[in-house]
Amino acid sequence: MEYEIKAHSFFDLHSMIPKAKLNRYCESIPSISYTWIEGKSPTVDGGLKRFLSDTILTFKEAFQSTNYDLNAIDTFSNSEELFDQLKNRQSDLNKVQDVPVELLQYFQQSLEKLKVIFSYELNFPLDTLSLSDYGPHNVISDKDGKFYFIDFEFFGKDSTAKLICDLYCHPRTAFNSRDLVSLVENLQLTEKDLENILLLLPAVALKWAYIVMRRAVDWETLNFIGFSSEFDQPFSYFEYMENALSHRDIKSVLTIREYKSM
Repeated sequence: MEYEIKAHSFFDLHSMIPKAKLNRYCESIPSISYTWIEGKSPTVDGGLKRFLSDTILTFKEAFQSTNYDLNAIDTFSNSEELFDQLKNRQSDLNKVQDVPVELLQYFQQSLEKLKVIFSYELNFPLDTLSLSDYGPHNVISDKDGKFYFIDFEFFGKDSTAKLICDLYCHPRTAFNSRDLVSLVENLQLTEKDLENILLLLPAVALKWAYIVMRRAVDWETLNFIGFSSEFDQPFSYFEYMENALSHRDIKSVLTIREYKSM
């Protein structure tokens, strides 16, 4: 809860982003209350996508002009830290009883593939602020169509490449490859940023598959309890991401920047 309280104070101080107002924080019984916003999950259209893209620019500018001292919860600055995170998620999964063998093998094999990619040191500079769990699922719109962010528990310093990959790879994202192209163009990223995005996409996709997998586990008993919906199937989700990331349009955009001709 420390992250969320500090994020609210930071946003209020710098008037950075539209958000629900924090009313009360109880430390003895950790809880937070907010001013109620009469709203709903927004329609994911061009307006919302521009809002999310523009907010990334706001975060990058704030990183340069302020001195926020906490890292985003799941950030990493190099390939070793990233791979350690993935290995820890796999280690947790290995402790769970009755996980379908083919599912467990799929995760293990996916991790082994990434080991080859990250067998040498890669650096991902912390160059932005980020909500980390960033996307349409953490935005609401009011009756006038104004957007508000509603989740700040992971906020902190992060890398632009990871932030973009989180937005694109989140299971509930509505961003497609052409939206990714527009985002890359709007942010005017460097060639190094583009290279890092291309390297990180499969790793961040696997991270989100591990997170989805956690929904199928009773972590008190360490028993596999199954999935509640089609969305929660990490096998099909990661297969989908593998297919999406192999599309030629993404790879050409991120390597030779053909987006202007698309």
